[in-house]
Amino acid sequence: MKVLQVIPTLSAGGAETLVAELALALTRRGHQVGVALLAGVRGERGAELADKLEHAGVWVSGRTLHSMRRLDGAMSLARTIRSLGPDVMHSHLYAADVVLAAVNALTVRQRLIRTIHSTSIQGTRSRAGTWLLDRLYATSVACGARVADAYADYFRGAQKSAVVTVRNGVARAGANANTERNATGFAPGERTGVRGSLGIAPDAFVFVHVGTFHGRTLASSPKAHDILLKAFAQLCSHSSASRTHLLLIGDGCLRESAQRLAQTLGIDGRVTFAGVRDNVPQYLAASDAFVFPSRYEGLPVALIEACMAGVPTIASDLPEVAEVFGDLDYLAARVDEPSDFASAMLDCLANPTSARARAHRTAAHVALDFSIDLCAAHYELHYERLGAPLASRIAPQCFDVAPAAHTSPSAHSPATKQLHQENP
Repeated sequence: MKVLQVIPTLSAGGAETLVAELALALTRRGHQVGVALLAGVRGERGAELADKLEHAGVWVSGRTLHSMRRLDGAMSLARTIRSLGPDVMHSHLYAADVVLAAVNALTVRQRLIRTIHSTSIQGTRSRAGTWLLDRLYATSVACGARVADAYADYFRGAQKSAVVTVRNGVARAGANANTERNATGFAPGERTGVRGSLGIAPDAFVFVHVGTFHGRTLASSPKAHDILLKAFAQLCSHSSASRTHLLLIGDGCLRESAQRLAQTLGIDGRVTFAGVRDNVPQYLAASDAFVFPSRYEGLPVALIEACMAGVPTIASDLPEVAEVFGDLDYLAARVDEPSDFASAMLDCLANPTSARARAHRTAAHVALDFSIDLCAAHYELHYERLGAPLASRIAPQCFDVAPAAHTSPSAHSPATKQLHQENP
């Protein structure tokens, strides 16, 4: 099967990471996969993901594009569809949903599938656009049960798209190190070295958060860095928290606002804004607890990664967050309540043994329920149900159909080179 994933950019975001890992998992399962970017790569993390995909034989088009406000992305996508001749076209995030639907309507007119990554179904977008996309996509995949519920509630039973649920999956990076972490609390050799590179003391109790600094304002941003900073400021007032440190991994338009808030709260000397980092599991291994104060989510990839790494976790009491833990207990705090998060952080600091025991149970749970290979297998089923492959309607221009065994093509094959020439 030839599968084309469509997304605005490759960057450090959770949806972007999922697309890359899903493409790799589908390739391992014998499919021929392409990733079409509408506005190129963003930052070192985006370039890293694109390189990783190409090295594995995944076609990546649109790497050098820069803006969603021009038609370059749509034109590049149309060329990619003509060149690749995909059986399935799968979009992620609203902008990609719109562009793929438009290009598809003007060209091949095949049945489409998309993933809904958040419980905020309309958000800041137009109601008309939200309803139109529901009718233009044959299948809408909710990335978790709560997202499916939110979709049904929004449309009140009037949706036309078939709504199914496929839980986000995470690649289990560094499985061996994680096994050792579950027993000892830290992967050998990582704690001191990683902390030293960030200027964090070896004996500090480090709370970590991974997430983008995006949104209209800090006070309404989905990742709620403002709540985390206020909670940490409250924690720092306790005498038992004198050796605590907060590590924030990620970047975005609200980062400077968050830095100013840290200064205003008087905690900037105990907060490290590390920006985007390539090897997130390494930084998780160097931390003592993961804090996740999101205001809303879909099914949070960063949280799943932290749980899979065996890190004690404190998170919002959102239903979509609770879905990650299943029947297991976790340190939950009310959304938008800094004092709740401060209390949970103090509990984690005071009771590290019980926190690590919870983390050990959670790691075993998420490794079974949220593997990227399980996620890919579920997507396969929904791809097959779409039917009517594109290959029966449009002859690919430069894609050699592989035998039934489907071997992953080399990044240096003639087909790959031609596709990159057409979509630089």
